[in-house]
Amino acid sequence: MNILKYTKYFVSLSVFFICIGIYIIFTYGFKTSIEYTGGTVVKFKTSDIEFTNNPNFQNISTKFDVKEISKEDDIFSIKISETQSQQVQEFTLTLQENIAEIEIVDIEVVGSSVGIEFAKNSFLALIIALTGIILYVAYSFNGISEKVSSWYFGTASIIAIFHDLLLVISFFSLAGFLFNVEIDALFLTALLAIIGFSINDTIVVFDRIRENLIKHDKSKSLLEIFNVSISETLNRSITTSFTVIIIMFSLFLMGSGSIKFFALALVIGIAAGTYSSIFIATPMVLLLNKVRK
Repeated sequence: MNILKYTKYFVSLSVFFICIGIYIIFTYGFKTSIEYTGGTVVKFKTSDIEFTNNPNFQNISTKFDVKEISKEDDIFSIKISETQSQQVQEFTLTLQENIAEIEIVDIEVVGSSVGIEFAKNSFLALIIALTGIILYVAYSFNGISEKVSSWYFGTASIIAIFHDLLLVISFFSLAGFLFNVEIDALFLTALLAIIGFSINDTIVVFDRIRENLIKHDKSKSLLEIFNVSISETLNRSITTSFTVIIIMFSLFLMGSGSIKFFALALVIGIAAGTYSSIFIATPMVLLLNKVRK
């Protein structure tokens, strides 16, 4: 299949969604959890499982800026933005006064300085991962052919990863604006997992290109070799990714709290990664090579 003849349509589609994504990010920003901004998590048990419908509790939510309410087994968790001990104590006392048979299990306070440090470490983790990928890919594909530089494979991999991450991040920016979905530590974990899935799909295609470059370096053009390689790996890439997407989508439907949105981030990221590894990363190698010439 001559898939690469449709490159301009695939790239145009990606550029369209990327532009929309950038607009969404700069317009709506992000709704971050207390891991990044600082706050308090109060965990408790109660026999009144319908306490959220209590008008008194709704007033409490407004007064203390309740960020999220979740439940795991028989323990409820409430996240608030307050970190001052006096305010936290007032919040717990107010809960005890308005919720029947409540038992405070744990109180976890995350200071704003801790949140800033966590944000720095999160950004550093992403940078280290991306730097390691481009160096490793460039090294692995070094010297396979005089027709194309190994650095183009590494650069194209990073472009594809940025494409995938931007789509996921912009989606959650919009979700935060519309549905108050927060970005937390699990979201960072999802981004790192998406990087792994994305580079895996890309390397599957690139590895086949490497094999075909060795076999047909003299007999076929670069465009023909890339087309053959995509055709040979297309079915495998789609089947593998679709299997994982089914599992993650099931977890999204049946999960709750942060796990639900962790699974949703993986569904979007893996789908975008499969698309970019075939229709973005591979044509980008050819484009970089063409620009060099």
